[in-house]
Amino acid sequence: VGSTLERWAVTERDVFMSVTPLHHDMSVFDVFGCLTAGATLVLTGGGEEKDAVRWNQLIAQHQVTLWCSVPAILEMLLSCRTSHDLKSLRLIAQGGDYIKPAVIAELRELLPSSRLISLGGPTETTIWSIWHEITDDDRALIPYGKPLPGNSYFVLDPRGEHCPAGVVGRIHTAGVNLALGYLENGELAQSEFVTVTDEHGQAVRAFRTGDCGRYRRDGTLIFDSRVNGYVKVRGVRVSLPDIEIALINHPSLRHVLVVDYGEQRQGEVCIGALYVCQQGGVEPTITELRNFARQHLPHSHVPTRLLRVDALPLSQNGKPDRQRARSLLTASVNDASEPAAMRRSTSRNKVLDIYLSVLGRPLADGANASVDFISLGLRPQHLKAISARVQEDFSVRLSPGQLLRCRNAQDVERLLMAEGS
Repeated sequence: VGSTLERWAVTERDVFMSVTPLHHDMSVFDVFGCLTAGATLVLTGGGEEKDAVRWNQLIAQHQVTLWCSVPAILEMLLSCRTSHDLKSLRLIAQGGDYIKPAVIAELRELLPSSRLISLGGPTETTIWSIWHEITDDDRALIPYGKPLPGNSYFVLDPRGEHCPAGVVGRIHTAGVNLALGYLENGELAQSEFVTVTDEHGQAVRAFRTGDCGRYRRDGTLIFDSRVNGYVKVRGVRVSLPDIEIALINHPSLRHVLVVDYGEQRQGEVCIGALYVCQQGGVEPTITELRNFARQHLPHSHVPTRLLRVDALPLSQNGKPDRQRARSLLTASVNDASEPAAMRRSTSRNKVLDIYLSVLGRPLADGANASVDFISLGLRPQHLKAISARVQEDFSVRLSPGQLLRCRNAQDVERLLMAEGS
């Protein structure tokens, strides 16, 4: 708290506003940072905790100078801005999740003189333990930053050795902010709390995060990827953050959340994207969005399902609720009527018949649509003929390259549904 007040030049003339729930650690600074500085704290009234229109009114009414929240909450504030301006804000800090360069660009245009701060650090280092003051040079990506006083960040390879500048490794953190461990069944557990060697050769206790990063030569840490930010779809390693970054660049989209959903069995995992459209803009069709995704992403990264929502689902902490997103995607698939389900079954059998016909095998009523095409004798030279038959029977063009990734009739059916949406 002391380091932050000093770095942000907070005085008793500042006005804080807190929209972070008190059970979330970022609220600790709102309350104790404000009280320590003798500043003013503005709190929302009952029922206004998620009313972003009201937040804008309160900022204008009380001339709030400091805003600190997770990115999703800040984006809600900006999306609900009406006649009230935010020009009293001299400093805006956000952390706890990915910060979109597009939002930073919007803030730069709206509040060119305001200081913009990126805050970071895993929950195990309450409140935050690394930060970066965002400058005009930070356009394509927002750096993770440099450690706060009393904290250290190490980028280590699988052998536990320090990676040189520019080389990606697993991020570890140590220092005064570090938790004692996890309380499990009344016992203090130390999973992911490990002993590492610091830059001076001394053994220190550190937390092994689920993130990978690299150091720039100036000592700034750059976030690279999440260890758990990848899923495998039909054996292909897919980066969910990469999909979000690509889709959010579509001019008609304001928010995007990408998750994996479906059964965690080989070939059954799907990629789904929830999206919120820009207010007052032209709403794109699913086909337009899918074509945009194909232009900017590898085929393996194109979402199986795109679902428009009025607002992204958020957890009580204001972070994206990925479990709720999976439920919405699953529900939208399962809401199909019985006749539609019958049509899917019919199309699946029709696909199998096409493959059997091209392969010169006898058509079999009730044949298993999950049978592996390879076991039927499928070879790459068959795919051109299959592609032509599929286009003729379904009026949907699937290239031989797309069909090559399909293991059975169920895979082809899903692809047909996606292409025909």
